[in-house]
Amino acid sequence: MQADAELALHLSDQITFDADAGFYGEQRQFQSRRHYILLIPKPNITLRFGRFFPAYGIMIPDHTAIARRILGWDQNYESYNLETSFTWKYGELFLTGILGRGGEEQLTSEKGVSGRASIYLGKSSQIGVSGLLVRGETLRYSFGPFSLIGWTEKIYSLTQLDFQFLDTGDIFQGYRKSTIGFNELGIELFKGFDFITQYEYYSDKETSNGIGVGFQWFPRPHFEILGTYTRRTVDFISTDTSILMLHYHL
Repeated sequence: MQADAELALHLSDQITFDADAGFYGEQRQFQSRRHYILLIPKPNITLRFGRFFPAYGIMIPDHTAIARRILGWDQNYESYNLETSFTWKYGELFLTGILGRGGEEQLTSEKGVSGRASIYLGKSSQIGVSGLLVRGETLRYSFGPFSLIGWTEKIYSLTQLDFQFLDTGDIFQGYRKSTIGFNELGIELFKGFDFITQYEYYSDKETSNGIGVGFQWFPRPHFEILGTYTRRTVDFISTDTSILMLHYHL
């Protein structure tokens, strides 16, 4: 699927350059899909410009998940953005201007705005809401709540629910509506090893459900291994997807 490396260069406490590069897809194309400059004028304010995914919902690492693919966050869909964020004692706010994908896809890519706001609940939980308004070949907007809850020191949950509307261009049909949901429950079985279960839901003209199991393992500092198996059913037709991600953080 992909193999890449990412490097961040801290020029000062206020300026950071970040870029990745690697080989993607069946053709093993060499690309940089994520690169930006990050400015921190004040400790609680950031400005970021470059190519990346806008802040929206939870943005789990599995790009094949329904919550990512249907909302437009699939692999190679990173856009050029101008983003600002504000953090304070009780929460955080992200606002992003989406400028399109650039290159040959610039004319058909989406442009617009997105926002993500959340409040902190203790030291290990937060709840929030996201919103998106973009126009490409058609007008699309979505919004919905999300939560990241640490129930105990060993049990946590991730939840996201979104409502999406697409302008069909038909005066009789109006907007095409869909509902997208994602739930994950994680349990730490032993230090550094979590067992996870997932449930996905998508309802539009067709209904799709996905049930998955997996693990997230930190065998030693800077190493992360994530593996999942998901069985998805769309209109009574089932498919299986397995993901294995290896991350090494310097």
